[in-house]
This record gives sequence, C-alpha cells and structure tokens, in this order.
Amino acid sequence: METQHPDQLYRGRFGTLLVGSRSKLNDRVSLYEETRRTTGYGQAGLLHAFGVDLVLTERWSTGLKMETGTISDPPNGDIKRRVVALSMGYNATVLASSL
Repeated sequence: METQHPDQLYRGRFGTLLVGSRSKLNDRVSLYEETRRTTGYGQAGLLHAFGVDLVLTERWSTGLKMETGTISDPPNGDIKRRVVALSMGYNATVLASSL
C-alpha cells in the first residue's frame, strides 16, 4: 500500500494497491494480469489490465495490453475506462556472440 498526496485540490491520504502476476509460456511469449485499486479522499477506482508480450527476434519485441475499469471522481462523476494499447520495442544493445 502506497500513500501519497497526488493533487493539491485533495486533502488527506491517497492509497494504491497493485496485485498482479506474469506467466512465461516459452522463451518468446509471456502473459500478465494486474488489478489496481485506488482509495482515499477524492478519486477512487478499480482497474484491471491484461496483456501479452512477444519476442519476435533477439532485437525486436511487441506487446498488446487491454485495460478496463471505473474511476470515481466526486466532482466530475464516474469515468469508465477501456483502453487497448500496442507496443513495439527495439533493443540496440544485444551483445554479439563470442567466436
């Protein structure tokens, strides 16, 4: 549990609890899931994220993440959140194999 003061407009404590897991299916594919619960004075929410990471080559990787949940903000009302994100990475520091 982490406490912080996220915004000067809110008084009081703000907490975040993050629970998740990652499973590696093989050398190229891993799956993960996480749940984030925020509480405190002001915004509160419950978000769920699911994703898959793929290693295409020793330099290139890609991933897909889906997130859903609700953020409750008393002055502005509830915000329903649905997100899909695609990522791609390039590793330029791959070590050359020794001869």
